[in-house]
Amino acid sequence: MSNVPDLSLERAIDRHPLTVSPDTPVSAAIALMGQNRSSYVLVVEFQSVPGNPRPCLLGIFTETDVVKITLKKKVLEEVAIAQVMTHQLIAANESQMSDMGMAIDLLRQHQIRHLPIVDNEGFLVGIVTQTSLLQNLQIDSWQQLVQERTQQLQCEVKEHRQTAAALQQSQASLAGILDIADDGIISLDATGRIQIFNKGAERIFGYTAAEALGKPIDMLLPETLRAVHRQHIQNFAQSADIARKMGERREIVGLRKDQTKFPAEASISNLKLGQKTILTAILRDITERKQAEEALQNQIARERLVAAIAARIRQSLDLDTILNTTVAEVRQFLACDRVIIYRFFPDWSGIVVVESVGSSWTQSLGRIIKDECFSQEYVHLYQNGRIKAIDDVYNGDLPQCHANLLAPLQVRANLVVPILTATKAAPEAKGVAEFGSILPETHLWGLLSAHQCSATRHWQVWEIELLKQLATSVAIAIQQAELYQQLVTANQQLQQLVCLDGLTKVANRRRFDEYLDTEWLRMLREKQPLSLILCDVDCFKAYNDTYGHIAGDSCLQEIANGIRAAVKRPADLVARYGGEEFAVILPNTTAEGAAKVAGEIQSKLRALQIEHSKSGVSQYVTLSLGVASTIPSDRSFPEMLIDVADKALYQAKAEGRDRFIVQQLTDDCL
Repeated sequence: MSNVPDLSLERAIDRHPLTVSPDTPVSAAIALMGQNRSSYVLVVEFQSVPGNPRPCLLGIFTETDVVKITLKKKVLEEVAIAQVMTHQLIAANESQMSDMGMAIDLLRQHQIRHLPIVDNEGFLVGIVTQTSLLQNLQIDSWQQLVQERTQQLQCEVKEHRQTAAALQQSQASLAGILDIADDGIISLDATGRIQIFNKGAERIFGYTAAEALGKPIDMLLPETLRAVHRQHIQNFAQSADIARKMGERREIVGLRKDQTKFPAEASISNLKLGQKTILTAILRDITERKQAEEALQNQIARERLVAAIAARIRQSLDLDTILNTTVAEVRQFLACDRVIIYRFFPDWSGIVVVESVGSSWTQSLGRIIKDECFSQEYVHLYQNGRIKAIDDVYNGDLPQCHANLLAPLQVRANLVVPILTATKAAPEAKGVAEFGSILPETHLWGLLSAHQCSATRHWQVWEIELLKQLATSVAIAIQQAELYQQLVTANQQLQQLVCLDGLTKVANRRRFDEYLDTEWLRMLREKQPLSLILCDVDCFKAYNDTYGHIAGDSCLQEIANGIRAAVKRPADLVARYGGEEFAVILPNTTAEGAAKVAGEIQSKLRALQIEHSKSGVSQYVTLSLGVASTIPSDRSFPEMLIDVADKALYQAKAEGRDRFIVQQLTDDCL
C-alpha cells in the first residue's frame, strides 16, 4: 500500500517569492509578472538587521489589480506600485502553521489565492499560493491511494471498518482539495473521457460535474483545435517523462458551454495505475490577464500615436501635411473605412479639407456640405464639446437630415468629435480670471470624424477618448499654423514699411539700391538690357515757396501716382530717389522701350494739370527725365548706369526742361 501523502506546510512554501520595492513603476511590475508567469508580486522594504537586511512586507499586487489600474487609463510608467497595491493583506506566521490544511482553511476563509508567510519578527520568509498547494498536494498520489484502499476494502470490508473510515477521510480530503481551487482540475482516462471535474472547472466552463463526467474532453475544446489538442494529449500520455511537473504550463483555447472561446493556461501530468493511464489537467482562465495585456498594449499604442502626432506638430508648420498624416494614421489604427477633417465656414456650411478613405468607398475630399439642421440645432452643442458616437446610422436617433447627408458616403456607423480652437474672449463676455488675465473662449473650427462603411460598429470608450485627444492635437496644430501665418503677414507688412517711402508710398531709396543691384546681376547672367529713368520735378523749390510745403507734399504724391500709372509691368520699380527726384528701374527694356515709358510718364503728368504759376516752363508742373540703358557686363557697374542717367537728366534741364534725353552706357564709355 502507498504511503499517505506528506501534508507538511514546508513543502508548499515558495521561499523565493517575486518581490519589488515600493517605488517600482507599475509597468515594470507587470512586465516582471509576465516574464515569470506569476499572478502576483509582493511589495517589500528591506530593514537593517544585524547580520543582513531583512524584507518587511508592505503589500501585494495581483492580476486583479492589473485589470483595475488598466481600466483607469493611467500612464503606468508614471505610477509607483505602492500607490495601487493591496495594503491590508492576510499573512500567516510560519511557526503557527502546522500543515497545508491550515493554509487551505485560511485561503477559503478569506477567499484569497495568495498567503504570504512571515516569521515571529514579522519579516517575509515566503508565500503559499493555490498553485504551490496544488503542486505539492500530490493529487495523483491521493487518487492512487483512494483506488488502492478501495480495492483493499472490497476484500477486507468486514474485517477493517477503520480502513473504511480512513478511506472516507481521504476521499473527503481529496474533494475538499479539489473544491477550494479556483483553477479547474480535470482528470481523463485513457480514452479521453472526463473522470474528475471540480468546482473550479464548473465555474470556468459553465458545465456541472454531472454534465461533464464520462464525456469526451472534446466538448471543452473548439472544433478547429480538437485534433491538435488530441494529438498533444496522446503524445504526452506516451511520453517517457512520467514525472512531468505540473508547473510546466502552456496556453490553450477553451470552449464554454455557451460556445464562447476563452484563453487558458494549462499543465498536464499523468499517472499509470497498472495498465491504466490517468491524465490530470490543471487549467486557469486567463481571460482577465489577456484583456489586461491587450488593454495595456492598446493604451501604449494610443499614447505613442498621440505623442507622434504631437511631436510632428512641434516640429512642423506644414498644416496640410500634419492633418493628412493624422487622418491616415487614425484610420489605420482604428481599422475603420474613412477618417475626415471637416472645416466650417462662417455660415456653418463647410468643406472636407482632408480625408483618408479605403479604395472601396466614395471619396469626399473637397466636398462642400450645407446642413441646415446642424446650424439651427447642433452648433452650440458641439461648441460645448459634444461627442456623438452612432453605432448604426439607420437604426439610431440620428435626424433624417443628417442621415441623408451620410447616405451618399455609404456611412453605416459614425463617430464625431469637435475641433475647438482657443480665442481671446472679451472681459464682459467670459469674465476676468485672477491677476486680470482674460479667460479663453473656444471656437468651433470643425469636426474630426471616423466612418465605418462596411457594417455597423460599436465604438469603444478608448476609441472615443483617442479621437478626443487627437482633436485637441489638431486644434493645437491649426492654431500654431494660424499664428505662423499671422507672423508671416506681419513680417511682410513690416518689410513693406521698411522699403516704402512714407510720403509717396512708392519704393524708397534703400529699396531702389537693393533692387538695382539685384536686377543688374540678373540681367548680367541673362545678357539682357536694363534701363533706368531719373525724373526731376521742374522748379519745385518755386512751387514750395508759392504754395507751401503741405501742397508740395501733395504734389509729390500725385506725381508718384502718375509715374506708377505709366509703369505697367510687375518687374518695373518706381522709387523716390530723393527730394523731388524719382527713379524707374526697367529690367529687360531697351533704350527705345525706356523712351516710350518716359513719354508715357510725361503724358500722365500733363493729364494731371497740377498748377504751377511760378514754373517758368509751363503753367503746370512738369518733369525733366534722363534715360540710360545698357546690357550689363563684367566691366560695368550699376553706379555707371546711374551716372549716365544723371547726365542725361542734366542735359534735359539744360535744353529747357519738360523733356527727356536718352543715352546709352556702352563699352566705349568705360
